[in-house]
Amino acid sequence: MARDMGFDNIILTLYRSKYTDEEIIEFAKKNKIFAITMPKDRGYSSLPMKLKKIDVFTYVHTINELYVFEELYENGVSGIYTDFFHFHAKKWIIE
Repeated sequence: MARDMGFDNIILTLYRSKYTDEEIIEFAKKNKIFAITMPKDRGYSSLPMKLKKIDVFTYVHTINELYVFEELYENGVSGIYTDFFHFHAKKWIIE
């Protein structure tokens, strides 16, 4: 439906979902999802790496601490939603 309206890069949000990793991955593949947004606990799970393997970006909400972003990034998360963020002279380039 979204593609029929001219949207190509669709982001699925998992705010209140109880879907399993397998259900999410299957949906992402079938529907050619661009990215998936998830709460912090899912960002620390194995889901971000699984999605990275199928070229789906992942974003986590709401992260306001640099160390949490660093941990999530190491776990395969592509980016975050934040209220504010200071990089403290670190330069981040997301691949």
